[in-house]
Amino acid sequence: MSVAITTFFVSILGPTISTADAAMIHLLPVLPIAVWFGKWPAIVTSLAAALSWNFFFSRPILGLGIDDPRDLITLVVFVLVAVTVSYWSGKSGRLGTELTLQAEIAAQRVADERERARISAEAGKLQSALLASISHDFRNPLATIIGAASTLREGASGLTADGRAALLATIEDSGRQLNRFAVNLLDAGRLEAGSLVLNRDWWEVDDLFGAVLDRIDEETCARVTLDVAAGLPLLYLDFALMERVFANLLDNARKYSPPETPIAISAHERDGRVVLEVTNTISGPAPDPARLFERFYRADDRPDAQGTGLGLSICKGFVEAQGGTIAARADGAAMTIALTFAIAEAGRRFAAEFADE
Repeated sequence: MSVAITTFFVSILGPTISTADAAMIHLLPVLPIAVWFGKWPAIVTSLAAALSWNFFFSRPILGLGIDDPRDLITLVVFVLVAVTVSYWSGKSGRLGTELTLQAEIAAQRVADERERARISAEAGKLQSALLASISHDFRNPLATIIGAASTLREGASGLTADGRAALLATIEDSGRQLNRFAVNLLDAGRLEAGSLVLNRDWWEVDDLFGAVLDRIDEETCARVTLDVAAGLPLLYLDFALMERVFANLLDNARKYSPPETPIAISAHERDGRVVLEVTNTISGPAPDPARLFERFYRADDRPDAQGTGLGLSICKGFVEAQGGTIAARADGAAMTIALTFAIAEAGRRFAAEFADE
C-alpha cells in the first residue's frame, strides 16, 4: 500500500522530476516500515519499490528491464540503500524495544525497592510504637497494680472496708487497661500480617450493645446513653470483633471527653444501611476527622498522653473486613464515630421472625 501511494504521488509529478529523483522518493516508505514492522517487511517494501520504479519510471516505461546504463546504476544503488536502511532501521527498532523493556524492568526493580523500603519503614515505625506502648502504657497500669497490691498487703489491718474496695477496684481497672492494650497490640499484628479470620453470624444490635456494656468499666458504663431504633434488621458480623471495636470506641470517648459527660450510643436505619454511632464531647485538642483512623495518629501528643494511636486504626480494619465503613465527623464540641453496614434481605427476614416469636 505504501509503495502504491508513493508511485501514485511520483506519477502526478510526472516529467518535473528525473528518474533518480523518482528512485529517491520511492525510498521514503522504507524507513517507517522498518521502524514500525521490522527488517523483513522493510526489505520486501524496498524490493517492491524498486520493481515499481523500474516498471513505471525507468526506460522502457511500463516494462521491466534497463535500457539506459545510468538507470542500472540508479537501480543498484537504490536496492543497496533500501536494504541497508531496512536492516539497520529494523535492528535499531528492536534495540529500542529492548531498551524500552529494560527501562520498564528497571523502573519496576526501583518500584519494588521503594515498596520494600516503605514496608521496612512502616515496620520500623510499628516496632517503635509497640516499644513505646510497652514502656509507657504498660508501665503505668503495672505500677498502679503493684502499688495497690502492696498497700493491701502491708496496711491491711489499717484499711477500712471502703479503702480495700477502692484499692481492689483500682487493681481491676488497671488490669482491664492492661488487657485492652495487649489485645490492641495483638490485633495490630494480625491486621499487619493479614491473618484476620472472621467468624460471622446474624446478630441483633441490642445483643451487641448489651455485651459491650457488660465488659467495660462501671464508670464508663454509667456515662453511656442508648438510643436504638425499633425493628432494625440483623447484621452479619463477627460478634467478638465488634465487641472489641466498640470497647475501643468507648475507651477513646472516655479518654478524650470531660469526666461525667454523656457518651451516646445510637443505632438507626438510613438509606438502606444500619448506622451505629458513638458520640462524645471533646476535651483537649480537637482531632482531625480525616486523620483519626490513621495508625499512630493522636490528637493529644503530650508525652503523658495514653495510648499509641492504634485503637481507631484497628477499629477501621475490623469494620472494613466485615464489609462496613467507619467515619468521623465533628459537630461543634462533639465528635461522632459512625459505622455503617449494608442491610441484607436475610437480615430483615430474621428480624421479622424474631419479632413474631
